[in-house]
Amino acid sequence: MKDSRGEDVVSTNYLGTLVRKYAGLELSAYDRYRMNQREQIPVFNFAGYMTADGDWYDLWAENSYREWIERYRTVQYYALFDRKRNGRYFVGSEESYSCNQHSPMIKYSTVYS
Repeated sequence: MKDSRGEDVVSTNYLGTLVRKYAGLELSAYDRYRMNQREQIPVFNFAGYMTADGDWYDLWAENSYREWIERYRTVQYYALFDRKRNGRYFVGSEESYSCNQHSPMIKYSTVYS
C-alpha cells in the first residue's frame, strides 16, 4: 500500500501477518482475515484508521467501514480470549475468507463455530 507521496504504508497492526506472508509461512485464519481487512483498511491502530482511499477516521466514525471495525473487534476478542478454540485462530488451514467492503466476513460461522 502506498501513501499520496508514493511511500509504502505499513501498519504495525498487520506487521506480524505481513512477516509471515513474506517469509512464505502458512497464514492462519486470523492472519487471512487481517490480510483481507488490510485491503480496505491498510492502517489501523488504537486511535483510528486509514482507508485504501487515504482518508483517516477515528475508531468511532459512522461510515461504510464501521462494520469492518466492529467485526474486527469481535474477531480479535475471540482470537485472544476464547479458550475453547485451542489456538485455532493462529494455525493455518485450508479454509479461506472472502471479504469486501460490504461484507467483512462471509464465512462468519467458520470463525465462530
